[in-house]
Amino acid sequence: APHAPTLHFKYSQHHGEMAQRLILPQPVQGVRVKEEAVVDPFTEFLAKLRLDGFEAKLRAFGADIPCDLTDVEDEELVGEMGMGILQLRRLRRSLSALDGGQEGEDNLAPLAPLLTEVRLGAFEATLREFGVATPGDLTVVSDQDLARLGIKKLKVRQLRRGLSPFLSG
Repeated sequence: APHAPTLHFKYSQHHGEMAQRLILPQPVQGVRVKEEAVVDPFTEFLAKLRLDGFEAKLRAFGADIPCDLTDVEDEELVGEMGMGILQLRRLRRSLSALDGGQEGEDNLAPLAPLLTEVRLGAFEATLREFGVATPGDLTVVSDQDLARLGIKKLKVRQLRRGLSPFLSG
């Protein structure tokens, strides 16, 4: 038996319904449709940084692609959108990497493996509440802040020493 032709199309999660209506406004008899969702680059960028909770506000502000974020002022991100200082720093580091800077994906690795390696897994929730989501975030947290969170001086040294391999890749 002959196979019905298959119409392939991709659509963005952000504009999925519109793309479906534009490409295939009504079913066509004898044609199978195979949909393939494509993650919007802006959505993917924010999710990778664990900043997806800010996507709606950023889109309302006019940002549609990651590079648009370079034109959003820090005061707007923190004051108007409620972004925390560590989230802001993570965003700026990642935008710098897009422009050819030194910081890269290695700094976006999960936090848990580092904390497990230096036997500080019990502090993961505390660090996350403080705003730390990745090993790269720890580079902007002072030793005094870590001490205030209850991490003893020796453990801070071990954490700093253990951090190096997670940042160099």
